[in-house]
Amino acid sequence: MKKERVITTNITKSEIKKYEATPFIDDLYIRELKDAKKPQLRLRYRKDRTQASWLLVYKRKWYVIGLWPVMSANDAKDQVDKKIALLLLDKQAQINGDGFKTVSQVLDLHQDKLLKTSKNRQAQVRSLIKNQLKPYIGECEVKALSRITIMKQLFVPLQSLNAVSTLKQVHSLLNSAFKTAFTLNVIEHNVMTGLKFSMFCSGKISPKESALKKGDLKQLLIQLDQAVDVEGAMLAMIMLLQGTRIGETRKAKWREFNFQKRSWQIPILSTKTRVSLHLPMTQVLFNLVTAYRDYQIKKYGQVSTYLFPNKKHNRCLTETEANNLIQLVSGKQWQAHDLRKLFSSVNFSIGHDTTVIDLLTNHKIGVLHETYHDKEVQAVSKRDALVKYHAWLCSEDESQLMCVINARSHIAKFERQSNENKV
Repeated sequence: MKKERVITTNITKSEIKKYEATPFIDDLYIRELKDAKKPQLRLRYRKDRTQASWLLVYKRKWYVIGLWPVMSANDAKDQVDKKIALLLLDKQAQINGDGFKTVSQVLDLHQDKLLKTSKNRQAQVRSLIKNQLKPYIGECEVKALSRITIMKQLFVPLQSLNAVSTLKQVHSLLNSAFKTAFTLNVIEHNVMTGLKFSMFCSGKISPKESALKKGDLKQLLIQLDQAVDVEGAMLAMIMLLQGTRIGETRKAKWREFNFQKRSWQIPILSTKTRVSLHLPMTQVLFNLVTAYRDYQIKKYGQVSTYLFPNKKHNRCLTETEANNLIQLVSGKQWQAHDLRKLFSSVNFSIGHDTTVIDLLTNHKIGVLHETYHDKEVQAVSKRDALVKYHAWLCSEDESQLMCVINARSHIAKFERQSNENKV
């Protein structure tokens, strides 16, 4: 265990930030700050050190009176004498979590907690809080909030305006927000404890049907072949071949592809699950990617860092830009996730084990399938599955994937246009 140390100092915002950035002094971990002028006041850093708890130590008892940065250093110091005065009058006085009055404050705290999650998740939470939660119960006082209030003021009006899946997200977010606030001792009671979604809504969430079926495959390949935008067709084709998410695909860098070992290593920061993914590179993918690399060199005069760079070539495409490409290629008939669903359904239909499909799509696998946790078994299983799947795709398309021809034909077209311009 690491040895800890308490620093006695005049606690200010600058001091808090100083030790937030410098957690160790002489190999001792700085877990707490003790105020030099009000020694009853302590600040205990949380694990990520971006948040901390304000503690009041009085007669060998510890009380949590607030949370940094929600409660400033000056406000915490002002609270010390007030809290001690309450304890002098009543030893059993409840002085924990005095900072939060309204539901909006609880929601804001939870939103701040998600600053290190993906931008997509942050945007989703921001939208739910802004449009579905705050307009209905944001101004409600935490102490007065009851189950019947949540039902009448929130879920009853939302049911007529939103799908069941959205209501489920609202319930999950509200539950997490109150759990966070209660755990941090900034509220005295968690009204959401024991409240299941079924208590507010009896509707069932039906999975969204894929816009692409196995029978649509030939037409899909023709659609990709005839696509005007090579990058869009390539983006879609990689997702169809490998089952990757659009985020994992648009962020792909050339250095992640090992053409000698025929593999694609997707790093943790590019995956939704924050688990790295190793995908074998079949001959089909090798042909496709090398053709696209040739196309990129011919078009830009060099190989970009990314397979799908933005116009300035300093970053990959944004999520919006990538989705716009897919919509352009698909004619708005299907979306990126439909390709992933098609990948899974086709692999299942040709006899692949669901665990192998989950490994390929970077889903969490169950405890009962621990055999597949062995890296060598995983690699062999994934390679065998992809080889069989790609062979099936080729057989469905007369032994030639159209997008390979598509990439090479666009190279030839670009060369012709360049030569014409020179003349």
